[in-house]
Amino acid sequence: MMFNKENEVLWQQTLHRISADPVGRGLRRKQFSTPLVRIRHLRNRIAHHEPILHWPLQQHHADMMQLMEWIAPGDARWCRTHDRFPSLVARWSHQLPRSTA
Repeated sequence: MMFNKENEVLWQQTLHRISADPVGRGLRRKQFSTPLVRIRHLRNRIAHHEPILHWPLQQHHADMMQLMEWIAPGDARWCRTHDRFPSLVARWSHQLPRSTA
């Protein structure tokens, strides 16, 4: 779990500010931690050289972009401008296995 007692300080001192920003207004801790846990799981699979092409990569990408929007809206705009993932998925999606995760 991302927000257990050991990580309480992280939320209290830093991440709670996201919900005060207009982009993250009303954001609850669980709304933030759920996609973060999914992204961490994906990162761990990649780090262990496990196949991920059958995973719902578009959802993971959307999670990453949403988190970026909450944390750093200006950086998120830059990422969207330079993001190649949507065009690559559109180009290669017919060759990728269907998502099962």
